[in-house]
Amino acid sequence: MECFSSKFRKLIKEILNSEKVLIATIALKGEGFIREIKNRNDIKSFEITQGNRDYLLLVEVLKVVKILLARRDTG
Repeated sequence: MECFSSKFRKLIKEILNSEKVLIATIALKGEGFIREIKNRNDIKSFEITQGNRDYLLLVEVLKVVKILLARRDTG
């Protein structure tokens, strides 16, 4: 439902265009606004399942966040 709100879409775009590091969830399937976000060059996405969630969250996602924070602090 949020994707139908122009205020919500505007706020999300402002956040994504900022220097902030954002961890979020997004629908696996979707058109329009969802597809637009997923197609951005600055988005790193992970498909989290019951089988991989512990590893992804503790290792892969944190690794990416550390890299992004280091770039932001030195950039």
